[in-house]
Formats: sequence, C-alpha cells, structure tokens
Amino acid sequence: EDDGIPPNTYTYTALITACTKGGQWEEAIQVFEEMRESGVPMNTVTYNATLAACEDGRRCDLALELYDEMRASKEVSPDALTYKAVVATCRLSGKLEKATYVLEHMLDSDTGLGTTATYTTMMAALMKAHEWQKTFQLYNKMLDAGVQPNLHTYNVLISAHQAAQQWDQVETVVAEMRGRGIHLNTVSYTSLITGCADCKDSERAQALLEEMHKEGLTPDTFTYTALITACTKSNEGDAALEVFDQMLSAGVS
Repeated sequence: EDDGIPPNTYTYTALITACTKGGQWEEAIQVFEEMRESGVPMNTVTYNATLAACEDGRRCDLALELYDEMRASKEVSPDALTYKAVVATCRLSGKLEKATYVLEHMLDSDTGLGTTATYTTMMAALMKAHEWQKTFQLYNKMLDAGVQPNLHTYNVLISAHQAAQQWDQVETVVAEMRGRGIHLNTVSYTSLITGCADCKDSERAQALLEEMHKEGLTPDTFTYTALITACTKSNEGDAALEVFDQMLSAGVS
C-alpha cells in the first residue's frame, strides 16, 4: 500500500492466513476489520481464514457474527471448513448451545457439508456436557447423512457409552470399529480399561492390556493408571502393585 498499490482480496486473505498460522490471531482479526472497512470484497476463503483466527482466540461472538454474515450474503456461503471452525470455536468457548445452533443449520440445509471432523467435534462437546443421548443421536444422524466415522469418532462414542454406563453398547461399538477395519489405539484401550475400573472388572482390564501388547501398542501413564484403579476397585492391592512395577519397568512415569 505504501507503494501506491492497494491490497486486494487475495492480499488481505493471505495476510490474515499468515497472521493466524503465526499465532497472531488478534492481528489477523484486525486485518479482517481493515479489509471490511476498506470495502475490499471478501470471499469464503477470507471468512474461513478469519474464522480460524476466531477459533484460536476463542472469539465465539465474532465467529457467529461472521457466520450469520455469510449466510445472509449473496456473494459467499458457508462451506465445510466454515461449519467446522464455527462449531469448534463455540465449543472451545464453552458455548455448547451456540455450537448446536450452527450444527442444526448445517443439518437442516441438506447441503452435504457435514464432515467427519465437524460431527465428531460436536459429539465430543455433547459428551463432555454429559448429553449422552444427544451424542448418540448425532452419531446416528452422521451415519444417516452418509458421513463415515473415524477412529476419533469411535473413541468419543466409547467414552459416551461408558459414561452412560451402557457397557453392552461399548462392546457393540468396538465390534463395529473392527468391522469397518478401524484399529483401536492407545486412547481406545485406555478408555476401555477405565470402563473396566468403573465395573470393578480387573480381569478384563488385564486382558485388554495384554491385547494392547499383542497389537504392538504402548500403554502410557493414563493406561497404567486406569489399570491400577481397576485393580484397586476390585480389592486386588497386590495386582495394583504389580501393575505399578510394570509401569516403572516400562519406563513410563
């Protein structure tokens, strides 16, 4: 601009993206505001770059403002990245009801924009808010929409069923994962072992640890802690000590 060449849409968008990727989300938003005041046209990429900054800064208010602006515009419209960013920003800001509002718009629009990441992000938010049934309902909507779950989706689903004490459903989810060719990871096994602790089933917990080793997975601190808890709740103090020794021998602390 100092050389007499005014910045255009692509210049501003590139600068917003650079600021966000550089961890300068406040500067990214300032550039966007300058762009808007200058009357430079904004496209979907511009909005999404700014929404990424909102996500970093937990600016739910601005994210919703931009989202509504996009929906009202004739020049731009939300895409899959838009929905993902807005839902994530609302969730990270603790505004679950706002995240649900955006997600419902996406589902009602019937545009096929729902992605695995968007659904899974919202499922995780509902699960953390103890909204078990809504978590399961959203998973079913995800399948109905033809969106394929991934490992993270299933890990959220396992945790939700366990929190709801639906132990039979946990086994069903694991069977479904394997049927889709999705392998459990350390997080999956740790979650399952945690469920065993809640059920006071240390035998099953020990079996899961052995299964982990056979799968070539490395238990971490959380895994061993869950197993120790399972042994303790089953009144097996000696077994808990043995697990602790295994943990130290494995160099996990």
